[in-house]
Amino acid sequence: MNEAENTTPEETNIGGHEDPSAVKGVPEQNEVHAQLTAAQSRIEAMLLREVQHHAEKRLSVSSDLFDIGKHKLSDLLDDTGDIDSTKVTHAIDALLDSRPELAVRARPWGDVGGGRWNDEDDDTPDWTTALRGDN
Repeated sequence: MNEAENTTPEETNIGGHEDPSAVKGVPEQNEVHAQLTAAQSRIEAMLLREVQHHAEKRLSVSSDLFDIGKHKLSDLLDDTGDIDSTKVTHAIDALLDSRPELAVRARPWGDVGGGRWNDEDDDTPDWTTALRGDN
């Protein structure tokens, strides 16, 4: 007799459910596996977005950390699978050391109308002229 024939119904019933390893081709097992795979993909996407959010403070294009820097998400995680901000910072530093043009550039404010630039062509009277009525 093989081992499967020696197994009693009580041994395949674990916690009120049949042991999935005792039954081949169980649709529920396939569904659980698909749900687990989908959950892992969502977690990885969230971790990736968090790293990119951290990188966008210093890189003009946050995905450059992965595309140009050739870093993998797994390189930036700690032993428990959480993002290690020190590793992310070092990876960004290394990328900017080799490619400083990838850094975020300060944007100029432009002209916000904060004062006169050229008094030569100004026909607007000042207060003294306006009060005297010399115009």
